[in-house]
Formats: sequence, C-alpha cells, structure tokens
Amino acid sequence: MDILTDSEKLADLDAAALRRLVGLVEHDDSADPFPVTGWDAVVWAVGNATQAAQLYQVVYGMELVAYSGPETGNRDHHSYVLRSGAVRFELRGAVDPDSPVADHHRRHGDGIVDIALEVPDVDRCIAHARAQGATVMVEPHDTTDEHGTVRSAAIATYGDTRHTLVDRSRYTGPYLPGHVARSSSVDRPADAPRRLFQALDHVVGNVEYGRMDSWVDFYHRIMGFTNMAEFIGDDIATDYSALMSKVVASGNHRVKFPLNEPSPGRRKSQIDEYLDFHRGPGAQHLALATNDILTTVDVLRSRGVEFLDTPDAYYSDPELRARIGSVRVPIAELASRGILVDRTAICCRSSPSRSGTGPRCSSSSSSGTARSASARATSRRCSRRSSGSRSAAATSDRCVSGPGQSRIRRQGRSASIAYASSSSVRSSPTVPSRCTPTGSPPAVAPAGSATAGAPATLASGVNAT
Repeated sequence: MDILTDSEKLADLDAAALRRLVGLVEHDDSADPFPVTGWDAVVWAVGNATQAAQLYQVVYGMELVAYSGPETGNRDHHSYVLRSGAVRFELRGAVDPDSPVADHHRRHGDGIVDIALEVPDVDRCIAHARAQGATVMVEPHDTTDEHGTVRSAAIATYGDTRHTLVDRSRYTGPYLPGHVARSSSVDRPADAPRRLFQALDHVVGNVEYGRMDSWVDFYHRIMGFTNMAEFIGDDIATDYSALMSKVVASGNHRVKFPLNEPSPGRRKSQIDEYLDFHRGPGAQHLALATNDILTTVDVLRSRGVEFLDTPDAYYSDPELRARIGSVRVPIAELASRGILVDRTAICCRSSPSRSGTGPRCSSSSSSGTARSASARATSRRCSRRSSGSRSAAATSDRCVSGPGQSRIRRQGRSASIAYASSSSVRSSPTVPSRCTPTGSPPAVAPAGSATAGAPATLASGVNAT
C-alpha cells in the first residue's frame, strides 16, 4: 500500500522517514466519510508578501516554486508559494485595499488564515461535513488551466481560520490554476544544507476558555479525527500561568491539531495573551520536522534567527537527566544550542471508534517526544491519577511544574515555529500521551508540546514573524 503523498515523493521522503519524523501510520480510508490524505498548504496573510517570501527563502532555506499577482492577472493580492521537503507555505499580501487578505491582516496581523488539507474526494467530505453541521464557506468547484483541474471547497473552523479541501489528482501545475512556476533567485553557498526541514508535524489552534472541548468534538464529528493526547487541569501549569490542551489527529496521523484553551491562573496565560493580541482564536504555532536539528539550529542562528533561551539548570538537573537517560547527542552540544530533549514510553496505535471513544493507548518500548519552545521547564514532579476522560486510558501520568520552575514565552500576535528532530524508526505518536505503562519514565508536558516520535527526540523553537 502506497501511503506517500505526491509532495512527499517529490521531496524524496519515504515511509520510514515519515514514521520517524511525524509518526505516520497506515490507515484504511475506504470506510472513512471524511478521509484526509495529508497537509496541502499553510496559507498566511501577511503585510508584505514579497518581503516575507524573501525571509523564508534567505533565512529558512525554502524554495520559491510558484507565484500569482498583478503580473499574472491577480489584482487582489500577491501569492508566493514556497516549499521545503513536503512543507508548503503560501504567503498572501494584499494589493487591493479592499481585499479579504487586507481585512484579515488589519484585524489579526501576520498569521495563518487557511490550513489547507489534501483529500481524495472533496464532494464526499463536504457532504459529510454539511450533514454534521459544519459551515461550508466555499462549495465544491473546479478550477482549470493548461495543467489540468483542481477540485476544492472550504469549511470554517475556529475564529477566522478555514480548512480548504483540495483534490489535485487531475493537476500537474506548480500549485493552483492562476499561479505560474517561479524559482528562487537566492544565491546559496555551496556548503548550505539542501533544506532545513522536511515535513510539517502539527498546527496548534488557540481557542477561548470553555471552547476547547467543542472544537475537539468538531474534529471528531466533522472530520473523523481521534484523540492522541490531552493535558488538562494541572498538567500544564505554574502558579502564574496555565493552559489545557487536547490533540486530535487524522487516521494516518499525518495531520495533527493540538487545541489549547486558557486555564485560570494568577496572571494571564500565554493563551489569553494570544487571544487578546490576535483578537480572537487562531493558529498559534506550527511545528516543522527536521532530521538534523543541530545543523538546523546552527544555520538559522548564523542567519540571524534568535532562539528562545533555555535555563542552564535544564541540562544539569539530576532528576531530568535520570529520566531522560542516554542521548545520542552530547548534553554539552544541546546546552550550547538551547535544544530540548525528552523521552516517553507509549505508542497510541489502537484504532478508536469514529465517535472518539474507546481505547487509544498501548504499551511499547521507549519512544521520544520533542517540545516546542513556547515553554521551558527545568524540572517536573509527576504522580499517577485516575482519568475519567474518554480519550485516555484508565490511569495516566500528570506532570506539574514545580513552583517557579517553568517559564512560558509571551506569544503576542505572531505565530511561532518549533523544530523537532528524530532518528529512529518507530510507528509511534508524535505527541506525548497521558497514558504510560507502570514503571515507565514519565513524560514532561509543557505548554505547546511539539513532536517527533523517536527514542530521544530534540526540539527548539523561534518566532516566525
């Protein structure tokens, strides 16, 4: 069974690499009323698309592959399409002041407006979504040029974000009809890496207090996603800031959406701050998988990217070191770059029912999880407790920050990018599960957890805009 998408094949990725990088699993979508093949594109609304496209090419090493704008007959906005491995960004910047792109940017600033998904049957997905109560923003339709036909439609999700559903099976063009092929003019050094990241791991949505469960239900009911992990109550908390998070995933685990809501604390949580600055729910950050995080961090830092600081105590804390065990990279190398590392011992391989109920977790040998740099933790204390949640096993580990031992980054209006790196093939979840076998080392669950599925996985993060 061929489980690779065309974009993954184009990037010279294979199934083993994707299992390692993003936790890909096989999934039979023949009985799935809303089958999702994978990511199509992350679409950004930005103030200056030309400048943003240069940033992502020069600093982040992405390749320009397509363009649409006034020169091609699009008088509404510029559109630059960039790729790195299987990751595709479309950067839109308004030309017409009355453009919907301009309206979105005036309200929210630079950020993600559309998380487009590749599906094999747009009409089937829209019919199911409509029957389940979804808001259909764009009806199924064809767009055609000399390269063939793309069928697409769109449904609304949290805030002003949408999911465009795309079927490219009859299209051979560079992106979408109306776009023309365009290549980067950036002169890269001969010793520059071919690319800095290979795949998109997950996109995190921040929603209002009390709305997380309704959006989890949306992805269960509308799109047939199932729970991979959840962090509630004191799982992600300090004395001053806290959040709750649940992670939903497509059947093949290629598409993952952590959904966060604020939790009461002495001060505003990072989720509250995001909701205030962004003026409503939206995509807070995305995680990109790289197979060499040391090189990625070194290259990005040499190009002027500022990474979030990690306290020295993170690398010297004896409890943390004992829990993580041996790591394939010397600790000194990680500390010098501020890279995080963690380990867990759970694989969520069972297939829950489409209603989201049923068992999700089974024991396995140790597999790794990486952390987004939207939060830092120097140490954690963990205890067993019962869980009545329908998305976790009967018992689970909860990990709570010790007083003053967690520092949460202020998000503001900008999205952030986390980089995760892994190196051993395992069909495992890419987000830490709350159900862990007895006697296994517990997993830390800081805010905005990123992912990667391997025995010891490393992560770092930066501000994206």
